[in-house]
Amino acid sequence: MSHPNPAAALAEWTARQWATAAVGAVLSVLLIAVPTDLLDTPLFGREVPPTAWAWPSLLVSSLLTGLLLATYVSHSAADGQREAA
Repeated sequence: MSHPNPAAALAEWTARQWATAAVGAVLSVLLIAVPTDLLDTPLFGREVPPTAWAWPSLLVSSLLTGLLLATYVSHSAADGQREAA
């Protein structure tokens, strides 16, 4: 299904796709923020403080990553069964 308007395509997303986007975004934040020490953990240290734009860029990147990940989820379980057959 091709939509000229991205908002129209997002309006057709299922709860499963939105949940995948949310989980993907959170995991993306964790996978990037921990090793870059934006989230302070005993695993990694940082000699130089993070820049002012580090968190905003991380959040935007993670949001887009979650949305991209959700595009790989089928609209329903029935779609997945049809494709597997």
